[in-house]
Amino acid sequence: MYRNVLIAMIFIIAAYSIVNDKTNAKSADHLQPLQELSHILDSQSLPTSEWQINVKEKINRDIDELLLAMGESYPNQSINMKESEEAIVYEIIDGQKTEGITEKISIVKGHHMPYTEIRYTITGKHWDEDIEEMTKRYMNRALSHFFVKEYSIFTCVKSKTNDKIDKNIFLENFQQQTDVKWIHKITENDFLTISGYVKSWQVNSIPVNENEQMNVQIAVREGLGTGTIITLGTPILIVEY
Repeated sequence: MYRNVLIAMIFIIAAYSIVNDKTNAKSADHLQPLQELSHILDSQSLPTSEWQINVKEKINRDIDELLLAMGESYPNQSINMKESEEAIVYEIIDGQKTEGITEKISIVKGHHMPYTEIRYTITGKHWDEDIEEMTKRYMNRALSHFFVKEYSIFTCVKSKTNDKIDKNIFLENFQQQTDVKWIHKITENDFLTISGYVKSWQVNSIPVNENEQMNVQIAVREGLGTGTIITLGTPILIVEY
């Protein structure tokens, strides 16, 4: 059932555009959701085992100009091209970083699309002040070289623990810390997904209906032989959970 939920959420993303700050905004603003989510985990003595930031934008720019920018930004990496019946994808993956950060930049040109889509993903395995400074630098480079005006940012933090976490207690603590308004919840035997809105967070939101918006989604999975996996995302989870 959770796969159906994921499909439905992807539909929401396609139906509504999320307008972000202009590219000259400080990258620290873009890291605020990651800081918020990591703090939530830390406050409940849960490790940050993986984090991810995704940036997407549909633009009208020349492909050759974008490829040149890719080569200049990542001179030590090769540009890979993949073509299907639907699109041509140019991609660079830069994972040769001692701090454990991996960047991926993709240019997607659909055969029947009037625009080009730029996708940037940066991931890591832990979060601290040093990693934060490096992430700011990498994101500044990507945002200034590839993105134009309006782009969508999706942030995700994942915690894996060998302990069994009580879902209800975790959500109660989350609500006490954020004053979240829960909107939609689905519960199975070993899985829970819930969406809500945190008014105090300066993050993007997605309209759910005429009267409500969401800017956070949480998934909790138990019983996979590895304890509990908790995944938090703003404004919505776009990763597998």
